Amino acid sequence: MEKKEVHLNLAALNEYETIHTRIGNLKNVLYHLLGVERFNAFITGKPSQIDALAVAAAAEKDFMNISNVYGQNSPQARSSKLKLDRSIKDFERKTNIPWPIK
Repeated sequence: MEKKEVHLNLAALNEYETIHTRIGNLKNVLYHLLGVERFNAFITGKPSQIDALAVAAAAEKDFMNISNVYGQNSPQARSSKLKLDRSIKDFERKTNIPWPIK
């Protein structure tokens, strides 16, 4: 069985890729980073873009964990949500890709 591979270029669209393809690839990479699905993920882009992705994915995971433990209306969850929102805005600003998880 062939292992699934996802390639995500954060830097620029090319002639073979649409914004919808990038969003789909980003969603797959997030599933991989959050431990939902396992496959080979290849991420390219500027270092600042890759850092922004890593920070936003970590903030997403932290928010999910804190919400499960304390509930979504807890002070810890609200603080985590603010951090998540800031990291998502930073990612979107640096890559021009909308964050796929709402």
